[in-house]
Amino acid sequence: MNGSTAQLAALTCHANAFLSGREVPEFFPGNSTCQFNESITFAVRDDVVAATPNAWFQHLRDTGVDGVRFVHEPSENPQFPDHMTSGFVGGGGNTVIAARRAGVLDLWMPGWKYLDPNAKDRRVWSVRYELFSAVEELLPEKTPEQATMALKAPLKRILDFTKRHRRGAFSDHFTRALAHLEGESTTPAFHQDLFVAGTLSETSTRLLNACQAAWVFGGMGSWNDAHPGDEAGTGEYKELSPALYAALLDGVTAAVNETDRR
Repeated sequence: MNGSTAQLAALTCHANAFLSGREVPEFFPGNSTCQFNESITFAVRDDVVAATPNAWFQHLRDTGVDGVRFVHEPSENPQFPDHMTSGFVGGGGNTVIAARRAGVLDLWMPGWKYLDPNAKDRRVWSVRYELFSAVEELLPEKTPEQATMALKAPLKRILDFTKRHRRGAFSDHFTRALAHLEGESTTPAFHQDLFVAGTLSETSTRLLNACQAAWVFGGMGSWNDAHPGDEAGTGEYKELSPALYAALLDGVTAAVNETDRR
């Protein structure tokens, strides 16, 4: 899972835990999704309202927010499909956090800024989330159970594809993802702190772990570089890749938004 998506998912889960009255750990700098961040701030009309994620959780409560949701919308750019741009900052579609208050949803959008590439602690990014608009409702989402079933089909198809085209490293990813969905995997997910313990069902936990395992999209050396070379294989590759990417985003959305109990 790319860094921005993982951080948005983790912020959503932790914010909902805080808003429901649970004790949450200090998000920054310890959460695995901010290991490369020098800072994470939150702003409204250019004014910083929270200098840390935990301060933002409190800001949400103080402004009447009773829940937040992870929201992803495809960019629908045929020239540059979302799965191909997901390895770039700002690519992969439009993903934000929607904070619900008084019948409206405030949308918070991340802006990543590259800092010193020579930073010894590898914290080379700053992130600023800005409140940029409000909406009255969101598009319908799948339930965790629906998203699980919808993910299995493209996973099985793309696993078969990797075996036929000798893409062994990727086969391992998809095999592990399917094992997570079935509750049979003993391999821990890369990000083990996306949510606060006790806030996700077993179904959503498996789904979120499967989405991490199957996230093969990125830059050089990723699935986006794994073209099979022949015409027939390329056609199948171009069909399967966006289908898997869409199913993964639906899966993350369904799992993470289960933490919004209201």
